[in-house]
Amino acid sequence: MLTFKSLSYPRHNRKFSIIQEHSSRSYAFLFAVLGVILYIYLAKHKPLLIPGITGVFLVTLLSNLFGIMALKRNLIELKFQGDFFAIVTAYDAVFEKDVDYYPVEFSNLSAEGNSFLVNYKGQFFRFRPESWSAFNEIVHTFRQGGELPLPPEEPQFTNGYFSTIS
Repeated sequence: MLTFKSLSYPRHNRKFSIIQEHSSRSYAFLFAVLGVILYIYLAKHKPLLIPGITGVFLVTLLSNLFGIMALKRNLIELKFQGDFFAIVTAYDAVFEKDVDYYPVEFSNLSAEGNSFLVNYKGQFFRFRPESWSAFNEIVHTFRQGGELPLPPEEPQFTNGYFSTIS
C-alpha cells in the first residue's frame, strides 16, 4: 500500500482541538455578527442578558457544525492499494471512519492550471502542489494505475502545468 500525506495532516488525534482549529474562522465571523446584534440591542436600550446567552450558545453550536463540515472538505491523505485508491478527509481520520477504495481507472485525472482534479465516487477533488509535498509522485501514481512511485529523474509537473496529461 502506498500512502501520501498532505501538508495539513493533523499532528495529533485530539478530536476536540482539531474541530476547534477548523472552526476558528466561523467563530470569528459569528461572534462579530453577535457583537453587532448586541450593539444594536444596546443602542435601543433593550436587555442584553437573554440575547447574549442565546447568541453565545448559537455561535458555539453553529461554529462547531461548520468546523465539522470543514473537516469533511479537508483532504489529508491519499492511499493507493493495487489498482484502487482512497481519499481520506480530516473527518475520516479524526472520527476513525473506514474509507472505500475506488478504481484508479475511473479517477479521470485532469489538469486545471497548476492543480489536478480527480474523480472519487462521483465527486471531483482538487489537488494543489502547495498542499502536497509529494505532488509529482501522486500524479505519476495516478498515471501508472496506482502501482509505482515517481522516479526522481522524471519530472511530471513543471512551471505550473502538466506536460502530457490526457
